[in-house]
Order: sequence, then structure tokens, then C-alpha cells
Amino acid sequence: MGFLRRKRDEREQRGLGAALSGLTLVMAGRPDEAERPLLQAFSEGPPEARALSGIHLADLWEAQGKREKAIQILVAVIDLPGQPHAQQAHLALGVLLQEIGEHEASLEALSVACGGPDRTFTDLAKMSRGTLRHEIGDSAGAMAELAELALSDSPYAGGAANCAAIVLWKEGKSEEAEEYYLRAIVSQNPDDRATAAMNLGMIQLDTGRAAEAKQTFLDGLASPTSDESALTFNLGLALYADGEFEAALDAFLAVWDGDDSTQAEKGAFNAAALLHELGRASEAREAYGWVVSNGGEDLAEQARRMLADL
Repeated sequence: MGFLRRKRDEREQRGLGAALSGLTLVMAGRPDEAERPLLQAFSEGPPEARALSGIHLADLWEAQGKREKAIQILVAVIDLPGQPHAQQAHLALGVLLQEIGEHEASLEALSVACGGPDRTFTDLAKMSRGTLRHEIGDSAGAMAELAELALSDSPYAGGAANCAAIVLWKEGKSEEAEEYYLRAIVSQNPDDRATAAMNLGMIQLDTGRAAEAKQTFLDGLASPTSDESALTFNLGLALYADGEFEAALDAFLAVWDGDDSTQAEKGAFNAAALLHELGRASEAREAYGWVVSNGGEDLAEQARRMLADL
């Protein structure tokens, strides 16, 4: 028995070492190199290491488009002795099943995750389950789920409020949708705030409330966010609609000069159009020329046509 126990311990130590190596590579942004040690950890490690390795393998395979493999390993994680990290695995499984249209199985997995001990995964599962209920036509169930989370003190309240607003907007309940977006704008997560500002601002802009839209976009830009370029572009649209042409031009030029290539071409195109409108033809030609050389096919063709008319 001592020999067998020693061999098992050695095997588990190898598994732990492989898990550490794989997780380090994942954190270093080298997922392709992480696959081999994570597989070894899932094969040889103790249940805790196997569970974590399996969940990271599922993330890796999903990113590679290997969803069936991801689903299979998440099921294997759930079946591990003692079920370590089962709540997280059920959540990941539910989200994956939703993506491939297996709604009933997704709802079952998300419901298990909702009943787990870790509030972070519980709240994420509730938000996913709410969006799933809306997707399958249960708007009342979706709103019950999302509204409860949106009104809570959860770090994910802003995300739930954004989801609730989308449900309400699609049902034509625009005033209620705006209330949820306003709630998300003051939530904890800066990206949730930015998403809310983006959507609410466009609603305001589309309904002729340019001054309100301008303030909403400025609120979204009040703290750092990955949506800064898109918010700045939309701010330019609101400023233009409100008659502040020079300020709108500054916004479009800032987007053109930014790091987001998709937004940059839009910023350059709108800057060119506004420069032309302001009588600054040579600058407009330069901006349109940049779009022709650097923009996507559709916008480049539009810029080419505009250049021909200058």
C-alpha cells in the first residue's frame, strides 16, 4: 500500500506542477503553450487541480472554436470526486450550451450554478439565465431575474440593468428601458457604465434629444473604459446634432488619432465630411484620402466618391 500511495502522490505532484505551469502560461497570454501542461494536470493532478485545469482548457478550446471538446471537459469537471469548482463549471457549461442553441440543457446548468455557494458565480449565472429566458421568449421570467439582480448591491448589477434595458427596449417600453440604463450608468463597473451610456445616448440622439445625449456620452467618458473611442465618436455625433460643429470636429479628430482602427476610420470619415461642410476643403481631402488608403472596403468606397465630388 505504501508503494501505491507513494506512486499516487508522485503522480499528483507532477499534475500540480503541470497545473501551475499551464495556469502561468495562460496568465502570460500564451494559451497555445498552456494546452499541453493543462492536459497533463487534468490527467494526473488531484481533483482541485484537475478542476481548474479543465475549466481553463474549456476556455482555451472555446476560443479555438472547439466547443464540443470544451463541453465534454466541463462535464468531466462536474463529475470529479468531491465536485471542486462545480459551480463555475456549471456556469461555463450553461453559457456554452446557450451559444449552440441547447436552451433546455443550458437552463438546467445555469440553474445549478445559481444555487451554488459563490455569489460571484451565482450572480453571473442569474444574468446569463435572464438573457436565456428572454432568448426563448420568456420576457416576464427574464425581467424578474434581471431586475432582481439590477436592484441589488452586486458588482454585476450594472450588467443586469443593461440586459434588462435591452429586453424592455425590444418590447417597446422605451421609458422603462431608459430607467435601467440610468441605473447602469451609476453602477460599479466602468464598462457597464460605458455600455449604458452608449445605448442610452444613442436612444436620446435618435429621438431628437441631442443635448441629453451629449451629457450621457460625457458621463460615460468620466472614467477609463475600453469603449472610449466609440463613446467619443458618439459624442461627436451629439455635438454635431446640437450645432457645436468645432467641438464635434475635435471629437472626430480624436477618434481618428486613437488606437481603435475600426473607430478611427469612422472618425476620419466624419471629420472629412465636417471639414468639407466648414469650407476646409484641403483638410477634407486629406482625411478622405486617409480613409481610402486605410479604411475598410465600404467606407473607403464612400470616401472615394466624396473625393471625386470635391
